[in-house]
Amino acid sequence: MASCQLLIFKLGSHDFAVDIEHVDTIIPYQETTKVPNTPEYLEGLIDVRGKIYTVFNLRKRLKMSEDGESSPTRIIVLNYKSASVSFLADSANEILRTDRENVEPVPETLETLDRSFLSGVMKSQERLILLLDLEALTSCAKEGSPEAAEA
Repeated sequence: MASCQLLIFKLGSHDFAVDIEHVDTIIPYQETTKVPNTPEYLEGLIDVRGKIYTVFNLRKRLKMSEDGESSPTRIIVLNYKSASVSFLADSANEILRTDRENVEPVPETLETLDRSFLSGVMKSQERLILLLDLEALTSCAKEGSPEAAEA
């Protein structure tokens, strides 16, 4: 039975998770440098310890409502394959150890979020946690990145 550790973070009232092994660091929110001619869900660029990261707004990418929602307070910086991406979160302050068998497939009927960016759903303490598919997320970020536009 394979276990994993997940970083749980919030976007509005939704709980999301990514495997902790792909998280480089979590930093307080900072303003980004906007890049012209990029998709709306790419917030811009930030410099973290001398490396440039694309900041991804998951709320916009997943077409979540922004009405009355709290502002992001954290940026989660990922180290996934060779992608230099990060994303905004309202909060990120929980690590959960679980067995991979506790993760269920994303239901076919899920309509409120774009299913292609989810790899599974997990129930923990009477709540559902949506697991992000980093492969889909980072490939989308690469397609919309300034580097991809130059290619």
